[in-house]
Formats: sequence, C-alpha cells, structure tokens
Amino acid sequence: MASRMEGDGLRVLRLVLALCAIGTLIGSPRAISQTPRDAAVAQVRTSLARRELWGRDYPLLIASIPGWARIREKTVIVAADVVIGGTPFATPEEAEKRARALREALAAAPDALRSDFARIAGQAVEAAAAKVGVHRYGADNSYRVIVGLGIDLLPPSLRLAKVERVHGKRRTVEREVVDGGEYRPIVLTGYVYAGGALVYQTSNYAPIPGQVVRVVLSVPAAFQALVEKR
Repeated sequence: MASRMEGDGLRVLRLVLALCAIGTLIGSPRAISQTPRDAAVAQVRTSLARRELWGRDYPLLIASIPGWARIREKTVIVAADVVIGGTPFATPEEAEKRARALREALAAAPDALRSDFARIAGQAVEAAAAKVGVHRYGADNSYRVIVGLGIDLLPPSLRLAKVERVHGKRRTVEREVVDGGEYRPIVLTGYVYAGGALVYQTSNYAPIPGQVVRVVLSVPAAFQALVEKR
C-alpha cells in the first residue's frame, strides 16, 4: 500500500512539474536581469557550488550557463529534468533560431570559468549542446528554448530546510497561482534570495511539504558567479 501511494505521489508530482513548465513561465519570479551586485553573485555562486542542492546531471546546467549568457537570456528556470529559457516565442521557427544561437554559443571557445566550476562542467558542454531543443508550452501558446528533458537536475530529496541551512532564512516570499485545468490550482511559493537572482520554488502539489520543485536563476548573476575574476 505504501509503495502504491508513493507511486501515485510521483505521478502527481510529474503532472505538477509538467504544468509548472507549461504555465508559470507567464508570471515567473522576477529574477534580476541587470548587472547584479557582488553580494548577489556570491550567494548564487554558493548555490551553484553546493552539490547537495542539485541532481546528478547538474554539470549540464553549469556548462550551459555561459551559452545562455552569450545569447543574452535574462532568466532560466531549472526544473527537475530540464533547463527552460525564460523568453517566449510565438512560433517554433523563432524559438529554433534562438536554439541554434545557443548551440553555436556552446560550441564557441569556452569562457574561462573559475577552476572549481571548470572541473564541474568538464566535458558537459558538448552534452549540453546536444540537448538544446525547442518545446511548446500550451498555457501561453509559446515556444521555449530548453536544455535537457529527461535529465536529473533537482534531487527529490531537496527540501526548503536544506536550502535554508545553506542560505539562511529567505528575505522575501512570492506566491503565484496557476490554473490547473481540470485539477485544482497550482500554488507556487518562491523563496527569494540574492535580491531576486535566485528563487527556490515549492508547490502545493509536491508529495512532500517543502520540496523544491524549481529554481529560477538570473543568467547575468549565474554567469558572473562562474567566471574567473579579472
């Protein structure tokens, strides 16, 4: 009985994550897009350096960030199995043009990352480029550039309590409600750090209270966190 309930919980969570990816990009948290302050960059760097906050394939996220920065993406959303660009496109052709730009950016000469992040990224740049694609999100009828689908970016064990042990208590909390269609509305609660450059989101649908289901990152802050200081 317990395993059956756990299986049902996982199916519900997959549904929620799919709906989150589809719907909440319309009103996703306001991750900062301007040049971030040093304190914000330092907090984002702390998050990206802590392996316990990320899933098995998070080197793909680290490897993709310089590419997102090169194409001037302002925000990315890290879901359980995919990195989603924050820019909506009206047609798949427009999104594919941006996807090609991301592939080219990832294939270009790599930026000089800090040594710790260079080790994490390793050979993942080629893998990240191979996983660039376009996906439709029906709630706003837009198309998004993505990296992944089917990869492991957020561990199911990641709880808000663990985030707070790393970053301290959140300064700001944001809530948004997404139409769940035939299901009850999805309520996403965003715990905002680094002046908005880093947002951890939980969901009322998650099978475990306080489970982090998405992370919203400011690309400028994340890129500055990764590169060598000059």
